[in-house]
Amino acid sequence: MKIAVLVYEYPPKIVGGLGTYAAEITRKFVLLDHDVTVFTMNDDARSLPTREIWRGIEIHRPLHIDISDSLPDVIAEDIKKWGRGIQLFSKILVYNYLSASKLVNELIRKENFKYDIIIAHDWLSAIGGITIKKELGLPFVFHVHSTEKGRTLGNGSEVVSNIELHSAKAADLIITVSYAMKDALLRLGFPKDKIQVCYNGVDPQKYNPETVNAGQIRKIRDFYGIKGDDPVILFLGRLVGVKGVDRLIMAMPHVLQKIPTLSL
Repeated sequence: MKIAVLVYEYPPKIVGGLGTYAAEITRKFVLLDHDVTVFTMNDDARSLPTREIWRGIEIHRPLHIDISDSLPDVIAEDIKKWGRGIQLFSKILVYNYLSASKLVNELIRKENFKYDIIIAHDWLSAIGGITIKKELGLPFVFHVHSTEKGRTLGNGSEVVSNIELHSAKAADLIITVSYAMKDALLRLGFPKDKIQVCYNGVDPQKYNPETVNAGQIRKIRDFYGIKGDDPVILFLGRLVGVKGVDRLIMAMPHVLQKIPTLSL
């Protein structure tokens, strides 16, 4: 298949887990003999190549233009309350529309590229996916890793929530990461018959403890002052409520009563 992937973050611009996931899954697509084109954000310094081949994947990064001064006249009050965050929203809009325009007008209509399917990850890239589907009629897959309601523990932006729901209704297929997330999407009004669950993959060799020598382990434990073979809990994630690290910290006094040598 010839696949166009729209994803907000992609190496070397990595913000969180989405960028790592996108890098891994697109590489696997190539190894399965698919043809992949990625449309992603440039960095703030506008220093990344606007078009390059990396690991067999063609990557497009449109250059930003700052439209934030024009947005207050045309956007909802919801977004105006973001304050300086309106600049991020403007970058997301520009990235989506420039990516869609480049795919449709330049790659397809000018360079005769052919695509079988469009994939957009989360609301950050879904506007581009909706636009391309409307223009070309290509199948549109909306990949949902999280929702605005979930990320903000029930609050957040109604505009972003509406973009998510609109994208779900426009998509031909919705992929999400767990059955718990599927239930959450159904509560938000996502169409049930479009949703399929596909767990995030993992490369077990990357996390195989047998590949780490004893010297490296000792060095890390000494650096953090962890004695002998005392047990350790390792948390990896952003320090935000939805990741649950606050619950882990609150649980530690109870855990330490049973395992007093435990470190977090």
